[in-house]
Amino acid sequence: MDTSWKPVSFSYAWWGHLITGFIVGVCVLIASAVVFWLLPYKMPVHLLIIIVGLSVVICETLSTTFDLNYARKKKHNSPGGWLPIFAKLFLLASIYFAASYVLTGSLSSAGIIVLIAIAVELVFVVLLRAWKPGMNDEEVRQAWRDTAEAAKRVMTEN
Repeated sequence: MDTSWKPVSFSYAWWGHLITGFIVGVCVLIASAVVFWLLPYKMPVHLLIIIVGLSVVICETLSTTFDLNYARKKKHNSPGGWLPIFAKLFLLASIYFAASYVLTGSLSSAGIIVLIAIAVELVFVVLLRAWKPGMNDEEVRQAWRDTAEAAKRVMTEN
C-alpha cells in the first residue's frame, strides 16, 4: 500500500465526472429523442434537454461525493469495485425518474427515460471496465516518466 496517497480534490473529480456525465447525457438525449420519435409518447426536445442536463449535473455531483468518500475509505483514487457502480446506477435511476416525472407528469415517459439512461450507463461501465481498479499515484508517476523517456528517444532519433 502506498503511504503517500493523497485524495483528489472535489473540484478536480467533479469536473471529470461532469465531462464523462456529459458524454453519457448526450447519448441518453439522442437515444431518448429517437425512442420518443418512434413511440406514441411524444416529448418536446427542449424538455428532454432540460431533464438530461439537470439530471447529469445532480447525478454527477452526488456521484462525485460518493466516489471521493469511497476513495478515502480504500486509500486509492480509482479503487474500482461494484459498490460505486451500483450506487451510480441507483442515483442515475432515481434522479432521472424524479426530473422526468416532475417535468412531464407521466410515469411511462419517466420510465422510458430511466431505462434508456440505465442502458447507456451500463454500456459505459462495460466499455470503461469501471469495476477494475485504476492506477495508483506511483503507477501514474511511473507512466509519466516512461512517456517522457519515450518522447525523448523519439526526438533524438530524428
